[in-house]
Amino acid sequence: MIWFARSWHGTEPIQWSINLLASLTAGVYFPPEILPKWLRAIGYYLPQTYALKAAILAILRGFSLNMLLPELITLLFFVIVLFPAGAIALKYSLKISKKKATLI
Repeated sequence: MIWFARSWHGTEPIQWSINLLASLTAGVYFPPEILPKWLRAIGYYLPQTYALKAAILAILRGFSLNMLLPELITLLFFVIVLFPAGAIALKYSLKISKKKATLI
């Protein structure tokens, strides 16, 4: 996220806002079903939504692994897509930091 803000200093409000939006739409504070449709749609693109749903279903409702398969498959898809994307973003960030000599 730091390379996105293009600065090492002063990114705390941006990070805080992104974390708050992710937590709200993923269902950390309350069920996403009570959110407006447009806000609920953001949660569908976050892996936290599916991880929280799987945890709630497993712990509170006693679902087995077979019953949790849709959430687990979705989480596997996120791993397959986001892990390489994160590695590429890290490589890009390190390259920029070395070029600008801002790497601590």
